[in-house]
Amino acid sequence: MAQGNDEYYVKSGLEFTAYENWQSAKGNLESANEVLEEVKEEKPMLEEEYADAKYELDRANNNDEYKERRAIFDDIKTRLDAMKSKEKTAQDAFDALDGDIENLKQAYDDAKKDREDYRQFVKDEADHEFDDYDPTEGPPSLPEEETPEVNGGDNNGGPPPTTQDSG
Repeated sequence: MAQGNDEYYVKSGLEFTAYENWQSAKGNLESANEVLEEVKEEKPMLEEEYADAKYELDRANNNDEYKERRAIFDDIKTRLDAMKSKEKTAQDAFDALDGDIENLKQAYDDAKKDREDYRQFVKDEADHEFDDYDPTEGPPSLPEEETPEVNGGDNNGGPPPTTQDSG
């Protein structure tokens, strides 16, 4: 039965890994979507600020005006570039995860079914019932090792070893 326990542990571990992958992807997809919503709200205002700053920079009449307006323009351009980069990263993540989420869910469902099928098989064939497993409660615990019955003290059924005092 030790091999059966080990096999059930492996199948539970595969289910846990598939569940964690799926949940992680769902969380990352949600985060990417939140960033995209944030950018969608803030980007138009920043683009308008950029256009205004560019217009003012182009209208500078002397070196002092140019330096002052250039600093403002550069600051806004830096923020706009950072927002565009943030948007691209979030969009790339969203696109990658959006397509994968169903595959990850299917991998979890398959791993769960494999574990449940094995549990039923062992119950039917060996009349042994494994504890049910829920991946939301964490990784599976290691199977308990079966200890052979011992007559005396060693695994061969002989008397326990004696110790000699060296004094």
